[in-house]
Amino acid sequence: MQRTTEEAAEALEIAHRCVVDGQPLISPLKNVWTLSNEARRIVGGQTADRKMLQRQRVLWFITPGGDAASEVVGQWFEVQDRISSGDYSKLTGLTLAGARGALDRLVQDGRLVRGDATGRNAHYLQPVNAYGLYSESDSRV
Repeated sequence: MQRTTEEAAEALEIAHRCVVDGQPLISPLKNVWTLSNEARRIVGGQTADRKMLQRQRVLWFITPGGDAASEVVGQWFEVQDRISSGDYSKLTGLTLAGARGALDRLVQDGRLVRGDATGRNAHYLQPVNAYGLYSESDSRV
């Protein structure tokens, strides 16, 4: 079913007003919407349930490893030009330290580069090639 941008925005606002145990179903993160922690807890259930759901590509972005971590970052870059450990932590449910470690591993793999800011403004960027273009995995190319 296809809808206009305005209709989709309205549907997201309505979903945001839906609550589970007093918590919204979805939450804004910069200019994207994510499942709220309460919704993730309910859908994810027990650890065994989460693993089964991840295999079925439901909640695949929660504590992702390997290629899934790169996919989370790639999808973020479809709408943002940088990612911080705080962003990644909120997207995946990892701690800030865990998120920083995951992003640093992507730097080691050449999938990200650290931005020049430090401290609270620290962030990661997509690598650029010799021509100043984003990598081939970037959908904006």
